[in-house]
Amino acid sequence: MDIEHSKAGEGEKTTPTELAMEAPSAAEPTVEEKLRQLLGGVAVGGEAAPAYATICEHFAKKMRGRIPTKPIDLTHFYEGADRRVSPELLAALRVAVGDQTAAELGVALETLWQRVLPKIGIGTMGMTAKMTPEERPLKTAYDNGVRLFPLLDPLTIMGPMGAKMNNVEAQGNDLRDCDLSTADSFIGSAPQIFVKADSTLEEVRGVIRRSFDLMRKELGPLKVGEGQPVLDGYALVMPTLIGFPGKVPLNDLFPYGELWAEMEALVDEGLVRSIGISNHTTHQIDALLSSPRVLR
Repeated sequence: MDIEHSKAGEGEKTTPTELAMEAPSAAEPTVEEKLRQLLGGVAVGGEAAPAYATICEHFAKKMRGRIPTKPIDLTHFYEGADRRVSPELLAALRVAVGDQTAAELGVALETLWQRVLPKIGIGTMGMTAKMTPEERPLKTAYDNGVRLFPLLDPLTIMGPMGAKMNNVEAQGNDLRDCDLSTADSFIGSAPQIFVKADSTLEEVRGVIRRSFDLMRKELGPLKVGEGQPVLDGYALVMPTLIGFPGKVPLNDLFPYGELWAEMEALVDEGLVRSIGISNHTTHQIDALLSSPRVLR
């Protein structure tokens, strides 16, 4: 995703650093506030401007020109299962702001994973079956301080029952006017992993992207910020596809590496900020972390 744009009347390109450092309007946060928000509410000493510019520049190189706007973005600077902060970024920060401030930033980044999610969330599964659209439960939750919205991709394979249990269109309408671009908000989902039990390998390839595309279509446009990902998080809830209606694990149908590669592609394309897992064994997690391209 190319964030470069021409300067008015000059025909020159604006770099990621210049874009990040543009003077804020009256309604926008200052550079100091933007840095503190990216660090999950942690303020560090020293000059904020060169620190923020350095972080944005290195993030843009990793993420095809995108500027980070939420704490979860900076977890892409972690390397390895023990969440080591990128040595390249730390070295650049030392040059930009000096050893002391760089050390403070390093500590803030090391502990950032503890602060990436909002403290209060609301589950959505089954909600649309119990409440009418006029009640607008998600908008009401947002207006009362809730900022974590874990959704689920459409359960199309379950037919009308799936639509009743998980009406994504109604959820999108409910969230339409909510500002989900702020650093303290997080909207996530999980791909539909149910497929027909007699599916072939060719039929299931692309299952993650098809699920995401349907989710985006039914959810509709949301206020996530111009040029920013549709979802803040996307979690693979099982290490394998599940045959429906018998709910039989299809362990040998689709290699896990290919399944995870489809998840990674969404991050590569700037459609999702981060990907994750649940309901995995320690052995499955170890196997996943051994992948040289794993993104978290």
